[in-house]
Amino acid sequence: MCVYSLIIGVTMELKDEKLCHVGVGAILHDIGKRALPLEIRQKQEELTAEEREKMKEHTKDGYMTLCREGISVEAVRVALHYHEHWDDSGCPLG
Repeated sequence: MCVYSLIIGVTMELKDEKLCHVGVGAILHDIGKRALPLEIRQKQEELTAEEREKMKEHTKDGYMTLCREGISVEAVRVALHYHEHWDDSGCPLG
């Protein structure tokens, strides 16, 4: 995730400081999954509707964790919004 994010950032000609934020956000993007039950994280079968709703919450959980830890606002935004889609159908906002 980090390598791809940085490649995109370089292609977009982001400045070094912004690239750093993108890299940190990409590395920490799934930290919110630690709040999910192990059964959901390790499930091999398709998730139920209820499990999918819980899974969608991991970006918000990660956001809250990173804010408490003093991670840069830019990196925290990466972790919060990385499941958003161009057509606004992602999560947590779409």
